[in-house]
Formats: sequence, C-alpha cells, structure tokens
Amino acid sequence: MALVQFKGPLVPTEIVDRYTRNDSDSDGYLHYVVYRVPVAGVAPFATEMVDEASYNATTVGSKVPLQISPLFPGRDSVLRIPGRDTTGILWGSGFGSVVMLGMGALIVYYIYILPNKTRGLIKRGIPVVGRLVDKSHSNHESIAYYLHYEYHPDGGGEPIHSKQSVRDSDYNEQQIGDLFTVIHDRKNPKFSVIYRYGDYDVIG
Repeated sequence: MALVQFKGPLVPTEIVDRYTRNDSDSDGYLHYVVYRVPVAGVAPFATEMVDEASYNATTVGSKVPLQISPLFPGRDSVLRIPGRDTTGILWGSGFGSVVMLGMGALIVYYIYILPNKTRGLIKRGIPVVGRLVDKSHSNHESIAYYLHYEYHPDGGGEPIHSKQSVRDSDYNEQQIGDLFTVIHDRKNPKFSVIYRYGDYDVIG
C-alpha cells in the first residue's frame, strides 16, 4: 500500500475552546483544541487532539492555519500550529479500511471499554473529598457544561485538578467551593470521577 503525505489548501481559522482530559492509560493528560471550520456545508466547529507544546502555544482566539482535507474537511483537516510536527499525518490507498477500523475501535471503546473502566473505578476506586474550583461551558454545536474540581489523592501529595461534564441542572446547582465525593483510581490517581455525577452507584 503506497502512502503519501497529506496535502490540502491552507486557510486561516480561530481557536474557540481548549480543554484537557485525564489519560487513564498514563499519568498525563490529553490535550484538545476546538476550532472553526471555514468550509461551507460542514459542521462549523471541529475538535483536534494536540501535543502539550502545541496546546500551550494556543489560546482562545488564536489565529492558526488550517490545512483542509480534500475528502472530509469537517473531520480530517489538520491544524498547522507553529512548531507542531505533522509529518506523521498520512493518507493512503487503504484510507477506507483505516476509517472502518477506527470507527470499529471507537465503538468498542465507548460501548464496552470505557463503561467497564468507569464501573471498575466506582467499584474499586478510593473515595476522597473534592472541592469545586471553577465552572465553565463551551457553546459550539451544543452547549457543554463542565465542573472543574480538585482533590488530594489518598495518602497525600499535591492536589490534582480535573474536569467533568455534567447536565445543565447539575451545573447550576453547584457553587464554587462546594465539597463532594470524588473517586480516584488506586494506581492512577489522576483518573477520577465526581461520584454523584457518575453513571453508576455503589449498591453493596
């Protein structure tokens, strides 16, 4: 299968949101930026995972070149953040197969793997006291509400900061400084969930 480097027209775009998520498979974070897609006929916003250096190089409102995907401009375009290495973004004749495999992997992850990991966290994780330190919402396509919280892992150590998406009613209910139960993973304390807003309850 011959592979060729991704090519497409460069157009200016704007960063409209940035956020991080706990990486449950490591001790780090995953970094995401949300940007406008200046192409007619597709969703007006898209999200792309970037490395930490690229994430730190952007702010909300930053103007960044966007390399438009000829086939899927709303999904597979690439942000050309200055200093970011994009040489690993390749296209090839097996693109359709890669997409199908990727879709299958995502379905398996979100339907089976992630719920199992969350159930395991609720069942075997360590409960600690968390404190709400900030609230935010992202208004693109649909409004997403986030609670930003911090907690000290069991056994001590520096406070860990995290963020969880919640319903609008839960968002409005909580106030800065409120305390609640946070459950974190024993081996990876950065993997956590606000218990009352999780998808599972401990029943015995």
